Amino acid sequence: MVDYGDRENSRFCHEKTMNTVVKLTPYQVREYFLDGDKHYISMELFEGDSIMKVFMEKKVIGVFTLYHYASKHYDRFFLQHGLEPMVELQEKQVSGLYYKTQLAECTQDNPSVSMKSKLVDFSKSSITYFLKSYQSGRMKPFPKGRWGLAVGMNRSELELFAGYTDPDLLIFDFKSDDGISLGLFVDQPLFQNGFSLHVNGTYSSSHFEAYKTVVHSTGAINLATDYHFNSNLQTIELPIHLRYTLPTGAFRPFIEVGGMFAWNFVNDVKIYRFLIRNGARTNFGYASPTVFDTFNCAPSLGLGFEIPVIGKQALFFECHLTKSQGLLNPDLGKLTRLVLSTGYSF
Repeated sequence: MVDYGDRENSRFCHEKTMNTVVKLTPYQVREYFLDGDKHYISMELFEGDSIMKVFMEKKVIGVFTLYHYASKHYDRFFLQHGLEPMVELQEKQVSGLYYKTQLAECTQDNPSVSMKSKLVDFSKSSITYFLKSYQSGRMKPFPKGRWGLAVGMNRSELELFAGYTDPDLLIFDFKSDDGISLGLFVDQPLFQNGFSLHVNGTYSSSHFEAYKTVVHSTGAINLATDYHFNSNLQTIELPIHLRYTLPTGAFRPFIEVGGMFAWNFVNDVKIYRFLIRNGARTNFGYASPTVFDTFNCAPSLGLGFEIPVIGKQALFFECHLTKSQGLLNPDLGKLTRLVLSTGYSF
């Protein structure tokens, strides 16, 4: 047998003999099987005012049997629960019947699954996933795309390249800096198994400051130089992660790994010098060394958990660790950044 896709399979059974494919109708064949555990049976179906025979795909999912007929222009689904009569799932509300409420009613003995019926699409993959979730007895994160908002605090550490030779920079002992991060994200499920592609667009800021006084002489004339390092770094980041969410109920831990690309659209670094002569301080100008590359990249690791609220909406908390370096000039300053954030997905 040859698989020609759902819509063609609902009309004909395609039997391959040598180099020829013969089309057999539902009036000629009672049932047939395809590779991948597809099972089609011939059944009578009302179409308008007439009855016709079609092939319907039959899926046995625990106590449920799902039948699917794919015409040229629409899909029809029929569900049998145990030994109860088969009923059609209504895509549009008809006489008080609607497929989402029908699915909720037949799974009401497991509320954690039943409440997710409102997220089910009128498609074979979505309905099948829902019924398998009921059969497994636990509700994995439902495979629906989400977007959301996030806000957080970040702590950054500046590390200079070991071979850096600028004497004005080597005198400083840089401390960590605390900044903010604001972002949007999208989360697109993959393979209906807890994995998803998680993409963020984030704004973050860092402001490093450091001070150093260098004494040049002692005696009758006291000379010293005050150095003041000041940086203003504002960044648009694009972290891309593969996320796995543990299939639990009200508390869902997740882990994600990936990478991050960053654009420092504000990259301002200055070292101010002040000459001190016998206690009198004079502005001695400033230098503008290149410390950070304009474009950076980094591996990224994240951990967190989310708490479902309503439907696919959830509150989440997470932390990320990145260590970025210049994309065009990797010998410039490196930033190790820990971000703690919270947000809400819709």
